[in-house]
Amino acid sequence: MIYVYLSLVSFCLYRNNSIFDQKKVEDPTQLINTYEMTELVGIVSLLYGMLLHSGAPSRSDSSPPEFPQHTMAVALTGLRMLNNMATLDLRMLQKTLGDEGMSLEFRHIASYLMWYCSHHTSEDILHEVIQCVGYFTVLCPDNQVVIQSGQPPTILQQMCSLPFQYFSDPRLTNVLFPTLISSCYNNQSNRQILEQELSCMLLSNFIEEKQLEVQQAKLHPSKKGKIVKRH
Repeated sequence: MIYVYLSLVSFCLYRNNSIFDQKKVEDPTQLINTYEMTELVGIVSLLYGMLLHSGAPSRSDSSPPEFPQHTMAVALTGLRMLNNMATLDLRMLQKTLGDEGMSLEFRHIASYLMWYCSHHTSEDILHEVIQCVGYFTVLCPDNQVVIQSGQPPTILQQMCSLPFQYFSDPRLTNVLFPTLISSCYNNQSNRQILEQELSCMLLSNFIEEKQLEVQQAKLHPSKKGKIVKRH
């Protein structure tokens, strides 16, 4: 059931189906090309050097030291830039982040930040990391492999081990579940890892709920319009 609704993955993933549109995005300013040629303007290398510089603690330590506020602000801005790039050209982001070397840096960054957020509450950072992992893996088998490799707990295992609220509170499941779905879609290995950590019925129910929401929105477009207008 989880892997039936391919089109739903794009809907519930980031509420922006245009990122899966094969039509080439017009780029008169050559912004997208610049991102690609400069390896995402060096954002990943910057984050890697800033967060995982020489002497940074390993996850075998009891807890990571707390970063200064300005460091976390840079990390948050960098992650948001990566997520915004995905809405401009998803394939470019996936290809660049998935390149050898870059993919290892991205894996280390995402894994470290998830570990960091498990000890120092930083919901904004955690949610941006989860969303970025979703963009990184959605419909991309090579990148799906990256998040189940490396020192355990892997990125996939860390997402499955988030606090209970991420599996019960709709506000938080809307952040986590789409990325779990994109991470495991058509990937038997990742699905088996996920099934060891949690019940796949949670994702199945989530997909069915989102499918119902889509159908209701099509049947009652006027109600949808009123809701948007109030906001």
